[in-house]
Amino acid sequence: MSRSAKILKLVQPTVPGTVLCRDFLVLAPTSYVLRGFFLNTTSQKHHMDLWKVVMPLHRPLDNVVLTYGTIIAGPDDHRVKVDDVEQAAEVVKQCLRHEVRALRDIEGPAQFLQHISRRSGDDFEVVQLDFALAHFLIGNVSEARRILRSQVESPEIYPTHRQVTRRAFDALEAGPEALQRLIDGWRDDNVARFGLEPTSRKPPGLRLVRST
Repeated sequence: MSRSAKILKLVQPTVPGTVLCRDFLVLAPTSYVLRGFFLNTTSQKHHMDLWKVVMPLHRPLDNVVLTYGTIIAGPDDHRVKVDDVEQAAEVVKQCLRHEVRALRDIEGPAQFLQHISRRSGDDFEVVQLDFALAHFLIGNVSEARRILRSQVESPEIYPTHRQVTRRAFDALEAGPEALQRLIDGWRDDNVARFGLEPTSRKPPGLRLVRST
């Protein structure tokens, strides 16, 4: 067990509704969005940053995504000294005292879309992909198609991101059901990759979508 997991294991019993999943302290249930807390390594020896994480599961992921998270204020310029596991756990407990409530309101795609709305002007392809897929999951197919089309028609900068965007766009062109299956497959892969099974709740099936 990693040092961060040892620390969060001591914290978990004091934070109702959370489950330790590997190195994440996850707020259950998990559908299309992972909500939780994560201790991230830093260049400073024996110190880690404590993050409040909001991570989409609707696209392929290889690593932890902190794009939509925030570093939780704590001692030592936001960093937690982790050479003493029990002392570090006490610091994390104090930091999390008022942080769980905000995460409870970001359970589904609609709330995730609201959470990331401040990034609407960001032209980074993977951020726009998150907007497109979140719009799709709330039934706004026309907006999802508009965003995906604009991305596949723009110059390619990151081939890996473009490959995912293209797969999503092609699936949507084949029909909403095809994109729903693709998203659900990505989501299930991420649940397995990050060990989220204890918190996983299957999302509802494909809903009626707006006119395309």
